[in-house]
Amino acid sequence: MCFFLAQPASRFNWILLCLTGCLILSLSTSAQTPLSNPDSLKKITFDAYASDVSTADRLLALAAYYWQISPDSANDCSQKALKIGIDLKNDTLIALSRYMTANVMLVEGKNTEARQIYTAVKSVFEKYGKDKRVVQTLSNQANTYLNENKYAEARALFNEALKFAERLNDLKTRAFVLSNLGIVHDMEGDKTGAIQRYTEALKYLEQIGDTGSAARIYHNIGSLYSNLEDQQNAIQFTLKACEGYTAAGNKKSLTTAFFNLAYYYKELDSIALSEHYLNKLLKPEFPLNQAQQSTLLLLRGQVAEKRGLYDVAIPLLDSALVVAKQANSAINIHNTSATLSRIFLEKKQYATALPHARKALDLALQMGDDVSINLDQKLMAHSLAGSGQKAEAYTYLQAYEVGRDTQYTRERFQAIQNTERKYDTEKKEWLIARQQSDLREQRLWLALSLLAIMGLIAGLYWLFRSRRLKQEQLTIKSALNQLLQEQNDQLQQANINLQSKLEQTSLRPLSKEELGQITVTLSNQNKTVLALGDIFYIESKGNFVTFYTTKGVHHDWQALNHYEELLAPTTLFYRTHRSYMVNRLHVTGRRATEVLLSNGNAVAIASTPETKAAAHEWLDKWLTTGHTES
Repeated sequence: MCFFLAQPASRFNWILLCLTGCLILSLSTSAQTPLSNPDSLKKITFDAYASDVSTADRLLALAAYYWQISPDSANDCSQKALKIGIDLKNDTLIALSRYMTANVMLVEGKNTEARQIYTAVKSVFEKYGKDKRVVQTLSNQANTYLNENKYAEARALFNEALKFAERLNDLKTRAFVLSNLGIVHDMEGDKTGAIQRYTEALKYLEQIGDTGSAARIYHNIGSLYSNLEDQQNAIQFTLKACEGYTAAGNKKSLTTAFFNLAYYYKELDSIALSEHYLNKLLKPEFPLNQAQQSTLLLLRGQVAEKRGLYDVAIPLLDSALVVAKQANSAINIHNTSATLSRIFLEKKQYATALPHARKALDLALQMGDDVSINLDQKLMAHSLAGSGQKAEAYTYLQAYEVGRDTQYTRERFQAIQNTERKYDTEKKEWLIARQQSDLREQRLWLALSLLAIMGLIAGLYWLFRSRRLKQEQLTIKSALNQLLQEQNDQLQQANINLQSKLEQTSLRPLSKEELGQITVTLSNQNKTVLALGDIFYIESKGNFVTFYTTKGVHHDWQALNHYEELLAPTTLFYRTHRSYMVNRLHVTGRRATEVLLSNGNAVAIASTPETKAAAHEWLDKWLTTGHTES
């Protein structure tokens, strides 16, 4: 919720960060005349000037100075430099002038036009072997795609830029491209990938002793870990950033880092350390802007909330809200409103909490922040319910549950994918090792044969070994298929007991004790045998299921549908949700959306009306009869 502390507030700021790096590199290599005093160069935009390379370089340096503060002036300087390049028939000057024009277009959002120019000037820079210019051009071209949320295209261009950067004996350029790739991963939501790219960039910055740039990378990595809810790592990297900022004398960034540390320690409930950094910000070494002032008030209010000092927190948060509105900081207005809503709910002042919750939800919807939307829907539901508006509260509660389930499903799906990938890797590892060993042997024999001028013999031997390898692969495949068939046969044999017992129900209904003693054999590696009476419930986890029993937890690589069909004749199990089956022998009670079990767990009931009604009908039967019927 406080990611704004360490990261730029919008996608445009990310692009601005990329462009700033490009133009810093540009200033270091483009102009032969340093831009030490921009005012001394402004006269050439009004007075007559010589049409020579030196003047063109000064114009381009001035365009680089103006690009953020006055795009029109930057474009004017670029056009004058372009005219000089055309007069001199200097391809490099023409390309540099058009490059600066494209940069201005990029800032103005003219992505297609800028892209066309970048494509043209790249070929010129490449022709004259100006690899650093190629890196800058490719990076800015990638930014045109970032403006359009086309991350794959942007990543491809940054990767191409990295190849050119690796040709240069310039570690800072490599670090620049890698940090831009980190930004792309972050914008896509791939926090782990972003950390990896930033770490690679750090390696080069530390080699050249660029403390200031390394500190910014440490700062970004800390923010990414915070987004991954790993506040311990977030703190470690941010403290390293503070060391770098202090060494470089960067008081502005050091102030921002203190905000981060205050937030991270608050999230860890280390209130004393959080207050330590907040106290530093009360007398900052660098003046705070309005957005930072509202953030400071917000954090102080949240720390007071953590301590339960609501009467102290509310005035601080009211002040934060006023300053955030003056700063037009949507994220601070949202977080302050949400915090106020939480506090008033704790004080059971529902009518006061409601407008704050509604404001927070409206802003979260505008920002498209799914996590905040979900949490704010819960605040709305509680505020409305406490205010007596039960019907509307139920609507928001349903929306909250759907959103929560969606986020949970995304997280679980990623975890399942990782598990399946690991399983496949382990299963195939020995095959890959065998093939790699054979390939290494082939290369060795081929090299010896070539050295001994035995080309023909080497060719025959290679053919022999290839055919032998193919035969071994076919043999391995056949053996694996046979193993799978044997496993399926064993599973069928193991469940004969279950099937035969169930067939007896057509002659004589079995009691619950008899049903509970029937065993089922899982298809996992250990072929676990479980008594039906020992199973509390079964949970689906993508391509596998988990059995929760009186004797522990067991996993199986099967879908829940398999066991629903297999165990249906027992009448013991019922599917209350697409992810859960419960054992009626262990049902002790129920709520509107949950089934209570004898082990103290609560299992979800699906929210769809048909499934929910059927589940409660089933529960009515077994709970009213004390689930004693067979």
